[in-house]
Amino acid sequence: MALKRVLATDAYHEESQQGRELRHKMLDETRITAFDSTLKPPPLAKNPMQVVVLMRHGDRTPVRDKFGQLDVSHLGPKWTALLPTTHELLDISRVSVERASGSGKNAYAHFVGDGNLGQLTRLGFQQCQKAGAELRRRYGDFEIRAFSTDFPRTIQSAASVLLGFGCTTREDSTQSATETPSVARIQVRAPAEQTLLPNYDGRSRHFAEGRAATLAKANTTHLKSLHDKLEKALVPVIGDDPLSAVLDFKPFCVHQETVGQIQGIDWDLVHLVEHYQASREAAVYSDCELLRLGAGRLLQEVIDILCSPGHGITLLMAHDNMLTAFLIALGVYKEQWPLYASQVVLETAESEGVVVARILVNDEVCLEWQPWADLHGKLHHLAMSKGQLAPRYDPSSMKGHLLQTVHPMLQLVASSKGIPMNEYLMRTVARIFSFLKQQGAETGLATLSPLSAILLAMSANPSNPVFNHHLFEAVASIVKVCVPAQPDAVESALLPTFGQILERNVVDFLPYTFQIMGLLLDASPSIKPLYTELFARLLNPELWRSQANVPGLIRLLRAYFAKHASFAELLKTHMQAILERFQFVLMNRKTEVAALDLLNAIYQYLPIEFYQQFLKTLMTVLLTRLQSSKSPKFKRDFVVSCSLCIHKNQSVIPLFNEIQAGLLSNLVLNVWPPVLKMPLKTDERKVCVMAVARLLSLDEMRQNTQLVGACAVGLVHLLGLSSSNNKSKLNGDEGSDDEFLENGGAGQEYEVSFNKLQNTDLPGAAAGLAPDVPELQSAAKAALKPVLGAAAVQLASASAELQPLAVFLQ
Repeated sequence: MALKRVLATDAYHEESQQGRELRHKMLDETRITAFDSTLKPPPLAKNPMQVVVLMRHGDRTPVRDKFGQLDVSHLGPKWTALLPTTHELLDISRVSVERASGSGKNAYAHFVGDGNLGQLTRLGFQQCQKAGAELRRRYGDFEIRAFSTDFPRTIQSAASVLLGFGCTTREDSTQSATETPSVARIQVRAPAEQTLLPNYDGRSRHFAEGRAATLAKANTTHLKSLHDKLEKALVPVIGDDPLSAVLDFKPFCVHQETVGQIQGIDWDLVHLVEHYQASREAAVYSDCELLRLGAGRLLQEVIDILCSPGHGITLLMAHDNMLTAFLIALGVYKEQWPLYASQVVLETAESEGVVVARILVNDEVCLEWQPWADLHGKLHHLAMSKGQLAPRYDPSSMKGHLLQTVHPMLQLVASSKGIPMNEYLMRTVARIFSFLKQQGAETGLATLSPLSAILLAMSANPSNPVFNHHLFEAVASIVKVCVPAQPDAVESALLPTFGQILERNVVDFLPYTFQIMGLLLDASPSIKPLYTELFARLLNPELWRSQANVPGLIRLLRAYFAKHASFAELLKTHMQAILERFQFVLMNRKTEVAALDLLNAIYQYLPIEFYQQFLKTLMTVLLTRLQSSKSPKFKRDFVVSCSLCIHKNQSVIPLFNEIQAGLLSNLVLNVWPPVLKMPLKTDERKVCVMAVARLLSLDEMRQNTQLVGACAVGLVHLLGLSSSNNKSKLNGDEGSDDEFLENGGAGQEYEVSFNKLQNTDLPGAAAGLAPDVPELQSAAKAALKPVLGAAAVQLASASAELQPLAVFLQ
């Protein structure tokens, strides 16, 4: 009681607990944001120390425009009208964003949204700005630092909070250091280190499997009534199996005045959806281990902040499902779905020589002041230390137990004991070596001989395609680990068997054999006769008629291209045949993307003199296909491929106008711009930016104002200069050298029908299209400033959208 008397006034307690609950309940019926300036906040601590604010982003547009059979894509212009103003976006763009490099991928990428979907609205900007102003009012002289997930809406929300707090932006260089307390800077961690979404990079298999199992059980037990009620309400709106869709209806109700009434979507449905979501999260995190995996890393981070000396505010901008997990971990969850701009605030303060702490949720005191040591003790068992950020299982400590199981499993398969051709045994072997990597290299090399014998035996009657797939996956997982250090030993174990498979034309095994041979050739220090003898056969038209063979054939040809110095005469002699196979694959809608993979491998690895005489014909074939294709993905891949060609060989640019006068300008004006706004991998953005820079160096291009403007808009998106850019998706395919498996691979089958293996690139292989451009921003500035610097300033004066580009090039 003494602590309360020191730290709180009686004003907050004048209203009865019952009255407060009634008032909050009434507000929650209509409120769309957690921020309400009419509510009197609880009293401040007299000696505040550390403040942690975990916050949901502000109001946003929906992340989808299709929900089952409900298509609302026609509302796009109306959502665009709700986005922040040009002035507001310019303010946001002045806040620095620092992205840490590192491995991993965003397992939540499908919730990012695209274009005007999933974006912060003007209302969201204002909500977060007001929240920042309130933080400044309460903790005026505190420094503030901000962390965010790599979503445009969370980054913009964090920037809005910092602007409301009064932070100095990167352009406020005229202000003195004492005029504002902090520099506006947002830190975005690498996916593997991200703590602001549960299992952000999807690597915790236990979490993914446990969550799915818990939800499945809950939906048939204590949540069945609610589950069935919601399903019944949704079927008339979005059709069958409605709970498999993303149920993102709240924006339609919040902005009904702008977007209009959507039949079947109203506040009653939104509240029912949120009630089910809130109850579902409570069910999942009733399991302490899942709670630890979902919120433990964030909890440890918050504990570390609150234990640190000094005074400061740490803003953690996150999402609704992170707030629910965190509230459950804190023990203050009320099974209510977080509103936009909701805040969970943890404060520490000093009182009579004791550090105390309390928890507030949207200005409601959910845990009164108590000794920090007591609260720390309650939370400590759920926290995960930094050492636990590594994968749950340690290869070095587990290799002995795992490797001793490999030989018995292979004996079972070879002797046909138990279940014949048991694919689960082979899948287990593949997973063991994929997990152990170098820890399993020695045993893996010894395992290749028995695996090779099994391959040969199974080639006589390859009747189980799933078993065959995992058998080759096991081989590939070992080859990937062993071949860099011992290529000759690996080839000695496998090439005789592969030779027999090729000689006997074992159709079911050919796609896999080609892929693994590509991996072997990449690492081979010397060229074995088999590779030279095989080359002409690879171009046999019959092989290319089988769609399953195409990825493997291209993978193996890529290895030949990479070693063009050793195969120069062979490649030059057969270049016309290679391009004929390219044309054949290009004309098939199901393999046209693979055709561009082949073309990109040619551009990337071969000197231009190998194929220069065919370039004009090659471009004509491509353009003909472009004209007949209705696929946006093909147009995207066409632009990336042409950009790579232009980046590698500027001499190809005149060929376009040789095919047809004015063709190049027409392509850059009409085909390029939509693609430049699409989500692209980093290396794709690199080649597109460098190609645009080369194109803009041409007088023909610079004199076309409309074309220059379209390219400039594309550059804003490619360089991530626009605050509305979908930056998570821009890097959505980044990650480690190992193929990313969503949810750690749990529940995921390999692509058996397409015969594509997971382990066919060397560890550390640079698979990118532009290894010569190590860092995009600096390379782009160096290439663009001479050709676009002055023009960008003029364009920016006429279009606010281009102001970030002008600033970038200054």
